Amino acid sequence: MAFLVLLCLLLCSYCAVALGGFVVVPTSSFQPQPVCSTSRVTTEPSRASLPLAHRHGPCAPSGSGTSDKPSLAARSAGTAPAPRDAVDSLEYVVTLGIGTPAVQQTVLIDTGSDLSWVQCKPCNSPQCYPQKDPLFDPTNSSSFRPIPCGTAACKQLVVDGYDNGCTNSSTAGAPSLCGYAIEYGNGAITTGVYGTETLAINAGVSLSKFGFGCGSNQHGPYDRFDGLLGLGGAPESLVSQYGAAFSYCLPPTSSSAGFLTLAPPANNTAGFVFTPMYR
Repeated sequence: MAFLVLLCLLLCSYCAVALGGFVVVPTSSFQPQPVCSTSRVTTEPSRASLPLAHRHGPCAPSGSGTSDKPSLAARSAGTAPAPRDAVDSLEYVVTLGIGTPAVQQTVLIDTGSDLSWVQCKPCNSPQCYPQKDPLFDPTNSSSFRPIPCGTAACKQLVVDGYDNGCTNSSTAGAPSLCGYAIEYGNGAITTGVYGTETLAINAGVSLSKFGFGCGSNQHGPYDRFDGLLGLGGAPESLVSQYGAAFSYCLPPTSSSAGFLTLAPPANNTAGFVFTPMYR
């Protein structure tokens, strides 16, 4: 039987044989393809659900990956170094709308941090890195509100370690604005003004007064994506602001799409099992 299995693996491009309950399938089925496959993705417009894609795969918006990544074949052969943002990295992106009118922004999802942010105008090199989409301009949004210093939301940043003091408002006589700062484990940093904005999760679901960082100074190994979506457990995270629960399905290959869903179904939680999470 072992010889039959080996012969099948060596000679067959596709084999499906029942050998004591085992099925042999081609390894090519696990390899990424040049086109996006969304056959397994079923998002519900009435729920806060949206497609999730590998940053460097064909399902991600064009231009959201790094521009100089080597091929997987070259890296496997040892002819190219494997960069931090490799094609088989664990970086996934979603596309959201921010502001009124909504401006599409493609952001990395991060379950290890809380405060979400995007790069905002005015932000020029070397203060900001090149990104796929135009910079978000808060002056063009009727729903953007910077958070003043001294408010409960600003004081919470101090508690959670995201505060960066106060910054002067561009409007004469206006109160000082709440500053934020984040330093990640890889040394990357982002600083700017903490504010609220309308967040369009999909065509049928939006979140008003979403607290986020309007980034004006980013340094580190950033490239192409427009910002970051924090899915941690602190009050600043999108999860806490929307519904205190989320689920996601990571695609099996970079050429297929998964999904990110916020909050459990409103009328049917019978199939859900909850367990507490501690920081």
